[in-house]
Amino acid sequence: MDTVVVHDTVAVSTDGLVIRKDLPTPDFTVLKGEPYFSTERAKIKLEKGRNEMILKFSILLPDTFAIPKVERNTFGKVDMGDHLMTTLTLRYQGKKVSTVSIQKLAPKKGRRRSFSFKLTPKDFHQITEGETTLRIDLQGEYCTFFGDPSGIIPFDLAIETAFKVEPIYKTKLSFKRLVLNTEETARRLGTPDPFSSYPEACIKVLYKDEKALYGYTKNNYTLQKNINEYLYHNSPLDTIRICAMDADYFLNQDDLISDTLLTIQSIEGRRRKPLKFSSVDELKFSAKTMGQVNKL
Repeated sequence: MDTVVVHDTVAVSTDGLVIRKDLPTPDFTVLKGEPYFSTERAKIKLEKGRNEMILKFSILLPDTFAIPKVERNTFGKVDMGDHLMTTLTLRYQGKKVSTVSIQKLAPKKGRRRSFSFKLTPKDFHQITEGETTLRIDLQGEYCTFFGDPSGIIPFDLAIETAFKVEPIYKTKLSFKRLVLNTEETARRLGTPDPFSSYPEACIKVLYKDEKALYGYTKNNYTLQKNINEYLYHNSPLDTIRICAMDADYFLNQDDLISDTLLTIQSIEGRRRKPLKFSSVDELKFSAKTMGQVNKL
């Protein structure tokens, strides 16, 4: 790309984009897509914590990209590919270890679209503990509202960044039974659902505000179902939030009835000792820690 230098900190490319030379040094190195970063069409901010990384990304697409028409995978119908699927791929020593995708309405001409990706111990558990360098790919593709791909890629970027991976543990979470207290549940939910006099008993387990286990039943105070999930976390002393809910459907949010905070270690091996807390008569839920998975 030919440029004309204007002064010490700014240059102008042949397409009129300003290239900043005085930007603060980022916490990463650009591997692919340098023109996007030097013209500030692409912006990335990294926030790093203990086995956690938040990547905030915004993109200003070139005006040359037009919204494509896409044949849907179902019914053969042609729709507009007016959504943008942005995929983050995390790589370690050349190996893909995690992929996260977010779909949003494609930005209008001259407008930015922002995405926020959160990586947790689950994304890092295949990486040996210690200081390392990670590669992060960011690729966008136009798609339909239903996610049907167009094959048109408006951007394909890559960066690398230093990161310290701490010990990561794996635990099996096992759920068997939830019994809601009828009187307390009715009092907490208030006005009954016009379509049913019973709640939809639901269990939701959260780790760092991310869903770790979930299940529900229809029109019943009791949920009885074997649900097993694996949780990757920082320590056996980590806290999980166990929520008794009234499940809702479609775009409605589940209603919280009651919740409690417990360490993973405290529920280790509680298969025969049901838990109780407010509005819950019985909860059969246990954990089995399987040890550290990313030792040197």
